[in-house]
Amino acid sequence: MADPTLAGSVVRVALVPDAATMQWHHSREEFLAKVLLGRWPNSKGAMAEAPDGRRVWCIWTRTFGASQDQRVLNILRLSVEGEKNLGQPASTKPHDKLHDHAQRTQVKAIAAVLQAAQVEAFDWGMSSVQFWNPSPLSVLAARHLEPSAEIVERHEESLASLRWHGRPMPDNATIDWISNEKFAWC
Repeated sequence: MADPTLAGSVVRVALVPDAATMQWHHSREEFLAKVLLGRWPNSKGAMAEAPDGRRVWCIWTRTFGASQDQRVLNILRLSVEGEKNLGQPASTKPHDKLHDHAQRTQVKAIAAVLQAAQVEAFDWGMSSVQFWNPSPLSVLAARHLEPSAEIVERHEESLASLRWHGRPMPDNATIDWISNEKFAWC
């Protein structure tokens, strides 16, 4: 029987990135780049600092697919210091309302990091730059660089899954994935 204290509750799940996981992604990338292209990927990410000292950084990896559209620079982790919308889904509708100066500077710093990813993707012949679970500010930054940037909701592949070993959850409990990013997918 389900625990009544969980009824109608929200279970929050977050996977924490660690060095071993990032190293696995980069080791795989390095091996494939060397074997397939005879090149070594030196750049693994980018960082920008806003005038107020807050940093934005990302770690990426390249995916070498069989076709051009499968060759993607994947941002494994995007971190925005001081961002308040963690875990909140970004709207699929474009908007450009920023509430304060701090948000505007964060968007500029995010755009700088994403632009570095675009340059790296171009250098490696990648078809796109992708990142998962974008925050509203990250979407604004992406659309600043590329107005046609879109949010794609996955329904058939690379879906988040969780095997629950705790108390039985009632049917009406929901799971809230916090910062569900690409680094967790090996």
